[in-house]
Amino acid sequence: MSRAKGSNQKLSRIIQNVEKSFEKKDYYGGEQMLKTVYTRLLNQENYEDASYLLQQGALKSFSHQQVNGGIYISKAYLKGVDLLDVWKKSGKILDDDKCKFLLECYSLIPPDELLLQERFVKNVVEWANLLINSTHNKASTGAKKGTETAFQLPELSPEQCLLVQKNVRQLYKKYGLSLYFNNKHYFNASQMLIKAGEVTPLIDLYADWTQNAPPKERPFFLTRMILQFLCLCDVSNARQLIDAITPNCLSFSFYSPFLLLKNKHFFFFLLLGECVLFRDAHQKNWKDDSRHPLENMCDLLVESFERKSVSLYQIVLNTYRPLLMKDEQLLHFVNKAAHLCLGVPAEGGGGFFQNLLSMLS
Repeated sequence: MSRAKGSNQKLSRIIQNVEKSFEKKDYYGGEQMLKTVYTRLLNQENYEDASYLLQQGALKSFSHQQVNGGIYISKAYLKGVDLLDVWKKSGKILDDDKCKFLLECYSLIPPDELLLQERFVKNVVEWANLLINSTHNKASTGAKKGTETAFQLPELSPEQCLLVQKNVRQLYKKYGLSLYFNNKHYFNASQMLIKAGEVTPLIDLYADWTQNAPPKERPFFLTRMILQFLCLCDVSNARQLIDAITPNCLSFSFYSPFLLLKNKHFFFFLLLGECVLFRDAHQKNWKDDSRHPLENMCDLLVESFERKSVSLYQIVLNTYRPLLMKDEQLLHFVNKAAHLCLGVPAEGGGGFFQNLLSMLS
């Protein structure tokens, strides 16, 4: 529902007065003015104007570099009891317009204020996850313990859930690019870009990072990125990244003639050919010498996820386990990704027969 013309004029005057207070460095007075008018609008059940007023107030606060104030207003906007009720009663979610507003707020945070950037993104993501999880819980037998809230969250349709997730990814992308270009925080930037599903800037980031990084660390950095994609079950982007950074990957048919067989015989001959396929991960006749064993592992691991093959995954895991044991975090990521995407039980928790059944599935 659009606001009336008279209402627009009143709100414009209020926002102008807030602007004047900020220009005089009377930040407390400006914020108190916003809170007073906002409370009055809530009491009148004028949710449309209340939401608009808070948006403009946050933007003014950010534009005057009162970042802490802007964070405070935006946090209330996202997680406050009253404002979530405003969103619900006015029929709003984290749609494209709201995302544009949040991105505008974020762009006004100074690049060197890393903690405030992190807080802002965290507030948005927490609210979006709360909204989506609440919808999923309502669709199940009952809300999960610990997810109850003091306010009524709107219930989203599947299309609205996808819209919220898409817009959260836009914020992740903005944050990741800021960490990369402005601060050169490669690891944290890569995490955000992976959550955003952005492969192209990741390729540039990796190329930039490798110019100064020790050669022995490069395959580990790439492996972490691939495994993080797989932990999100984003197999297509994992494949795109590994192919772009190590384009000289070899097909399975090169390793073993058994693998030319297809359909139901494929995995049977794959198991028989295990000693041929993985006889020596470092042997030039079987692997490209320019690739690190971890890069070969990533290629094969992604292949197992693409084929949804637990058998192939187990072969890859057992073959490269000694290498993974050098970094326990990598092994943790591998197990987590296999559990989420392939349904493989966590190591040590499934028992012998359960793990055996998983291998044969």
